[in-house]
Amino acid sequence: MITYTFPNQNKVFLQNNRTDTYPLGNLWSTFNIDLESNVGVIRVSPRLQVVTSTASNADLGCPVAFKYFDTKIWSICDTRIFSNSGTPSASFTEDSSTGFQTNYSADESDLELFNNTLCATTTNGLYSKANNQSGTGAWTSRDSLSTSTTHVMTYFKNFNRLYYSNSESNVISINTSWVTADPVSDYSLKLLSVKEFISTLDSTSTNIFIGTINREDYGGFGSLLQWDGISAQVTYSFKLKAQGCMASVILNETPYIMDSNGVLSYLNGYSLEEVGRLPFGNIQPYNVADIDNERFIHPNGMYVTKNNTIRMVINNRVNSGNIIENMSSGIWEWSKDKGIVHISSFTYNPSGTSTITDFGQNRISRVGALSSMNTPGQANGSLMAGATYYTDASTSTNAIFSDNLNDTVQKKGYFVSDWVESDDLEEEWERLWPHFRKLLNSSDSIVFKYRTIDETPTYFDLTWVNTTSFTTTTDISSYWTSGYGGEVEVLRGTGGGSCSHITNISESGGTYTVTIDTVITGVTTGSGSARVQSWTKCLPEIVPTTSANVIGKEYANISFGAGQQSGARVQIKCCMTFTGKDEFRGLKVTSHSNKKIT
Repeated sequence: MITYTFPNQNKVFLQNNRTDTYPLGNLWSTFNIDLESNVGVIRVSPRLQVVTSTASNADLGCPVAFKYFDTKIWSICDTRIFSNSGTPSASFTEDSSTGFQTNYSADESDLELFNNTLCATTTNGLYSKANNQSGTGAWTSRDSLSTSTTHVMTYFKNFNRLYYSNSESNVISINTSWVTADPVSDYSLKLLSVKEFISTLDSTSTNIFIGTINREDYGGFGSLLQWDGISAQVTYSFKLKAQGCMASVILNETPYIMDSNGVLSYLNGYSLEEVGRLPFGNIQPYNVADIDNERFIHPNGMYVTKNNTIRMVINNRVNSGNIIENMSSGIWEWSKDKGIVHISSFTYNPSGTSTITDFGQNRISRVGALSSMNTPGQANGSLMAGATYYTDASTSTNAIFSDNLNDTVQKKGYFVSDWVESDDLEEEWERLWPHFRKLLNSSDSIVFKYRTIDETPTYFDLTWVNTTSFTTTTDISSYWTSGYGGEVEVLRGTGGGSCSHITNISESGGTYTVTIDTVITGVTTGSGSARVQSWTKCLPEIVPTTSANVIGKEYANISFGAGQQSGARVQIKCCMTFTGKDEFRGLKVTSHSNKKIT
């Protein structure tokens, strides 16, 4: 008898995204997983909810910057600026202050606080908004800028100046009297290779850090430049191990960057050192060398938390082919001891309601900004996020999102373990012994499944018939014979984020009607996309009404099932439907050797 313990004895969950083999790590895939609110257990993260979308204002484009200023939260949403009353969950309206502009851009614009004003860059200018304690102050033009290039900004306290990029390789600064630095007598920071252009600006107390992307040399590398903010030359130039710097933040006076390979690194004083990575593997993310900011992460797409972790909003789109199985869109979180974990996905759930038609969108169209937002008088929500997401299999819309910090709406999440390998040639995988908090809601559940062979998923589009069936023109009949069949995971559209198993398939004229074993809340019509895989469902499910969840106990005895559990290795998937602070605490897997080494 062999017993495998998940997580390890130190209660550390780790997703390093460089291996799929236990015990080098123990998490291979995560979706909506919270490892930070109660360290040592797994919760499902509160939902991301729609605050305002294009449905309420056609001018609302992809939100690419957020700032709290003058009692309101402000956001650049492509061509226009929007604001709300100052709490993350409050709806946004289009700005019409005196001097407002309509030529902002999701590809070029930025927001920054400077000189007791809100500064914004349009496609061709720098503007500042006066503070009058009501959010209605006028906008004033402060500088003219080059067109067709990004205008990222940072405030540098050391010189009390605002710095902003202008043209592909130049940085301008402006002082509190709104006088720009003279390119001749002060500095002329046109220091980059003609192949590189500025993508990010950040500042510590003593230096400005400039990230670049190498656009033309596709075998070349981008840079991170360290600059004192006044000299005609940068102090140091650090070469990346990737084509470019996609986003950056400052944590404890140290720059951390996300590069074009999906690798998160920090500047150790001498070079850029990897601390974690997204599970892109050897596949390059989408559009990394484009001069516009429509990439897998936006330059404003990361922030630092009070726990010294870094959150980032990610689009899982790649240049060609299907998405990577364990690479979901949404918010990911890096921590030093846990790696990078998927914590939140965009949902259709409107802020302030309990309406459920999905549990998370794995596939989206575009990501924008992500910002911490702890505002005065905050009622609900700790962050703001922007994205362009799909409302069905192909239609997209833009929205501002915030998290349901009150955690009042039911949510779904899952994790997949790394592969547990036999100590001999092959094992008889016997039982699962999960430990969990007694479920808090009668409709909550925990479902386990396993696989002993790694197979490529089948991707397909679907149209819902009702809450337990859909139609598709893709033949997926091989995933079902009788009883429970393969797992269908909805990736976008209504029902997104749900994982269920096939119980029947019928075919008529090339259209397949598929029945599933789980009622998908709120889904009666609409289209979407999904993938089907050969996961085998373990029984019984853990729900408050079954004998598996015995009153007064918080563990269960679950069978792998007869005749299908032999293999040299096994991978476990745990799907959780939780309300509030339900918890998964750990798991033991028991087996005995089927084929010994002799």
